[in-house]
Amino acid sequence: MKSLSKIFSSIKKRYFNIFRNGYSVEIKYGCKWLIDWSNNIDKKLTSKNFEDKEINFLLNKVLNLKPDYFLDIGAHAGLYSIVVKSIYPDINVISFEPDKQNRYQFYGNLFLNQLHDQIKVYKTGLSSFKNEVSFGMRSDAPGKRGGKAINNDGSQKIKVDKLDNLIKLNKEYCVLKIDVEGHECEVVKGSEIFLKNNFCLIQVELWDKNSFSKFNKIMNDWGYSNLFHIGNSENYYFSNFISKQ
Repeated sequence: MKSLSKIFSSIKKRYFNIFRNGYSVEIKYGCKWLIDWSNNIDKKLTSKNFEDKEINFLLNKVLNLKPDYFLDIGAHAGLYSIVVKSIYPDINVISFEPDKQNRYQFYGNLFLNQLHDQIKVYKTGLSSFKNEVSFGMRSDAPGKRGGKAINNDGSQKIKVDKLDNLIKLNKEYCVLKIDVEGHECEVVKGSEIFLKNNFCLIQVELWDKNSFSKFNKIMNDWGYSNLFHIGNSENYYFSNFISKQ
């Protein structure tokens, strides 16, 4: 397996060539971003209000809670991971991104922001089991790469594992962001020990009422409360130690 140093060396060698293929570097949230102009998610990042409410909320919570860890599950190109680490350098950031294209763009963004040795990036996807699964674009996905999910029709094979098998923490304060395109319940089922043994605040993207109902039941059974929902967004917030306002 290639080491991160070799990956970043490869990125550096090809750095100037990428701009011939519709890429540019833009600045937002005080960080540099490698933008793929053929990707709708990247285009949205350059817009004025993309995920501003969600990111600002999490940044305020990180400031107030001073958590030990930030887990970015479904990190895409590293937006949350890089912003959190840039503003709060003492926090431990652990990211999960199984899609190779997204992950390599993430590595590029780490390189641009001089964070390549400060954020742990897993190429393993998270689920309720350990195996190899099919992975591909959702039929209703609006983006070029932002809508990939675990499904039977996917052309790509990825490895998945339980968070409980990968990260062993106890009585730590943690903030988690989960954006896994419909696989949220399976992710938390594989994180039961972690979520029960630590003090957690979770931001999770849930598409519809059915997804919310299933996820909310699991969380309630484990002592978590739904704090609130940001309007005009699919993001909900749960915690086992913060009281509902």
